[in-house]
Amino acid sequence: MRLRRAAAGAATALLPCITAVLLSGECRAEDLFLLRDENPLTRGFYLPLPSDSRADAGASFSATMLVTNTLNVENDPHETLLVDGESDALNLTYENSLSSSWRYRLTLPIIHDSGG
Repeated sequence: MRLRRAAAGAATALLPCITAVLLSGECRAEDLFLLRDENPLTRGFYLPLPSDSRADAGASFSATMLVTNTLNVENDPHETLLVDGESDALNLTYENSLSSSWRYRLTLPIIHDSGG
């Protein structure tokens, strides 16, 4: 019963915030959810960030600085694996369109790995 009241109270508190965001103007998922797993163990498998196909946007250049701290711990009865690290990455990105149907993105990551 208390949990149900707490959930109802949280929903009531969030409603004005959600309404303000929706009425504040244009919201694009690209601005809110640019997320990528920066774990050094999976960084070698490049996954591009999602983007909309803005063929009329023209050329754009951007630089993004990322600072990440990773701690992976794996245990089994006979051994323990501990990966602890920190990464600083500067991503230089250039986007442009070839035609009204094709858009491309080039990303150059400059990465410095160190201990965590």
